[in-house]
Amino acid sequence: MPKPGYPRNIVEFTREFATDEACLAYLVRCRWPDGFRCRRCGGVRSWPRPDRKAMRCANCDLITSVTAGTAMHRSRLPLKSWMWAAYLVATDKRGVSALAL
Repeated sequence: MPKPGYPRNIVEFTREFATDEACLAYLVRCRWPDGFRCRRCGGVRSWPRPDRKAMRCANCDLITSVTAGTAMHRSRLPLKSWMWAAYLVATDKRGVSALAL
């Protein structure tokens, strides 16, 4: 599975990240570009847990958060807001102030 590309312009961005579910799917593809692999048992089958932004291993039932180890982990902000912030920071040549975010 190829690594997901980041949108090149605002039109692509709004299309790609229109919902929190689309943002979660993008993060899953980024975290496991070669497919899910359980860190406990090495299992490759999983089920999504969108209510917890996580994946559940079909073999050992370990639940792994998609946002673990990131600034988004345990945040109450919607993923869509985080993706907008990342897009603004990454694309603005002058930088983005905290107030603007």
